[in-house]
Amino acid sequence: MLVARAAFAATPSSAAQARRFLGAALQRWRCDAALVERVVLLGSELVGRGLAHGGRPVRVSIRLETEGDVRLEVADGADEYEAGGRVLTEVGRAVVEAVTDRWGTESTRWGRLVWCEIDGSARQPSE
Repeated sequence: MLVARAAFAATPSSAAQARRFLGAALQRWRCDAALVERVVLLGSELVGRGLAHGGRPVRVSIRLETEGDVRLEVADGADEYEAGGRVLTEVGRAVVEAVTDRWGTESTRWGRLVWCEIDGSARQPSE
């Protein structure tokens, strides 16, 4: 299993920094381009949401399992869920549901966390 973690300040440039962080980690782990694109899209959506609604630094974790499954987690530091329990906008939810196999939310010591999982072989075939 491979894991990369980073924290990003609550600034406008953090979403771009998170995209670069995620892309670099997955490329370093030799993941295929289609997976990198999916995870970077998810990261952008979740980090942007976290920055907009949490107003605090955002923690990002990406994990590549031995069998190729990927788990992305974004914690935004917010103490509570938004009114009505909505974590994602309708558009954000549509994006997450379109490119993941599973997703959900948890309360953690860092605040509200949204996680996503993508099944399958994420690595490029050996040459």
